Amino acid sequence: MSKQSLKETLLRWYGLHIPLRTLEPNQTQKAAARAARYWNDELSRKPAEYDLEILYQRIVRAWQRYRTLPEYEEANVDQLNWVSFFEQEASKSGLNPSGDLRRLPWVLFYSSPKEAPAWQQSVSDYWLGGDRLFMQHYGHWLSEQSSARPIRTFLAEFLLTYPTKLSTFGELRRLLRSSVTGTAVPNTRSLQWWKQRCHNYHLLEADGSRLFIQELISRHEDVQEILQDAGFDGRLGRGSFIEFGILAYLPGVYVLLKMDLLPPAQLTRLLQILEFENGLRFDNRKVRIAIAEFLLKPFAEGYLPHGARDQLEPFFMRHFGDPRIPSGKANWSGVPENFRQVIRRWLTEQTLEAFFRLIKETALDQHWSYRQTFWRAYFDNDLIHDAWFVLGTRARQLMNSLPEAKELAYGLLRGAASDQSVLILRMSGATAVEWSHSGACRIWLDDNPNAPEPYKDRNIPYIAPELRSDADLVQSHYSSESGRWQDKVAHWLRYNIGAEVRRSEYFGDSGFSTKLYSLYD
Repeated sequence: MSKQSLKETLLRWYGLHIPLRTLEPNQTQKAAARAARYWNDELSRKPAEYDLEILYQRIVRAWQRYRTLPEYEEANVDQLNWVSFFEQEASKSGLNPSGDLRRLPWVLFYSSPKEAPAWQQSVSDYWLGGDRLFMQHYGHWLSEQSSARPIRTFLAEFLLTYPTKLSTFGELRRLLRSSVTGTAVPNTRSLQWWKQRCHNYHLLEADGSRLFIQELISRHEDVQEILQDAGFDGRLGRGSFIEFGILAYLPGVYVLLKMDLLPPAQLTRLLQILEFENGLRFDNRKVRIAIAEFLLKPFAEGYLPHGARDQLEPFFMRHFGDPRIPSGKANWSGVPENFRQVIRRWLTEQTLEAFFRLIKETALDQHWSYRQTFWRAYFDNDLIHDAWFVLGTRARQLMNSLPEAKELAYGLLRGAASDQSVLILRMSGATAVEWSHSGACRIWLDDNPNAPEPYKDRNIPYIAPELRSDADLVQSHYSSESGRWQDKVAHWLRYNIGAEVRRSEYFGDSGFSTKLYSLYD
């Protein structure tokens, strides 16, 4: 960035009126610091874990001993003892006790490892914020303050943690609302901004987190700009307030998708909220399961919301991966099988289409369209459950050039021409293999030990002779125009595994006027 453009950028920030001479390069850092103080809107830097532990232990011991907080300038004896106790404790640790209460918000939702036993399932049981009497005393102390910093820190920690399971959650929310938006709050610019944000974005309402996500979805401005305007452009952007809002909003998305009432633009905005820095904003098991469940459930139930798959399929492939292979299975852990099956079906369809597109591009098989029609009919009748590529070196290069195949996983082929490719199709009771070029179709029944396995580790290549050996059916693709090989394969599948598809589907309308061939013709 040039010196002049930097000056212009700084001048545009929030409309600050700073003389040009102060924006020389050697003054940039000072100017930035003045801008931060001008707005006084930055979140305080969180102390180190060791400092939090010392502060937490000291406050807990003082509270257990005196059961009060120093509230007034003319404090009673117990309150003076409380302050004296802090001073004694601080002298041991070398800390200044005067700021302990101002720093207290950092440990309202903090659990000391020394306090929680190994069997304790909910560390929130030890949070000071969950002690109703403690928070009553702290709220009174907060109301007497002229500084906005403790209130801002309290608000930030509340939004970061968003402790909905605490019995005091409603009281905490109301205390913050009165502290931030009340008439007696410190008259500082930073708190005025947070007051405006709380009003504009429902941050401290009973259903505030869900309403905030709904606001993000329904508006037309850039999602990141709204997050920044609401104060969620930093670490708050990955805090529990946003996470809880997403989890509360997703069930409604399922209903809208099922009814085909979710506009594509709103689904786009939802996916933008779910994503963060080339990953998921919240990459944990609970959120992953909720995302998969509510976005895929309509499809698992047979609904087909218009255009939604085109957005959802690449999203799930980016952040969940292929559920059929080891690298993707972990990301799908805990997701019910019927939702994973939606993705598997999408990938199967995409694999079928890409394979026959590859054959078409190489132009080595004049009958590729008949094979495509045949296997597509079995897929449309839910008789093909999985499809898997096995590609030679050049075939991989050709496949990677197809836009629809970029996200697809595949196996490696050895012992065949580099431009050869193989398609493995899993059906209930049998495995079929189609070769590119002019290779015959081969099918193995499930009890055949030589049946090829899909989804083999990429480090273990498929050997070409193994994909041809000891098949239960070997059928060349001859007389495609009359449906001869199609009839033979269809008859064999119907007889051996009960997979039945009408001829008008696997051969096309022209098949009605032609002879039906059996295995014995």
